[in-house]
Amino acid sequence: MAARLIVLYPPPLDAKAFERAYFASHMPLMRRLVGAGAVLTTHRVRNVAGAPQDIYRVAEIKFESMDALRAYVTSDRAREGRASSEKVSTGGTPTYLICATD
Repeated sequence: MAARLIVLYPPPLDAKAFERAYFASHMPLMRRLVGAGAVLTTHRVRNVAGAPQDIYRVAEIKFESMDALRAYVTSDRAREGRASSEKVSTGGTPTYLICATD
């Protein structure tokens, strides 16, 4: 069974500064930390209804199995990645979700 680690970023204090930091420092670090056997994607959330937006960006790391995800989230690499996520997230602490997929 495949598994995913999903990171939900709240709206940042300064969207342009967030995007610069996210793509200049955080994403290159995460691509190195996630390593082989996982796929990292990121999506900007767009609000088409005009309502207040609680989520600004979603990052998704797909793992081959729940065991692979568990090994990653308990590693020093994951701790470094989480610290980087929280550093760039100026609008508050990101939300981390673990999802099993069939």
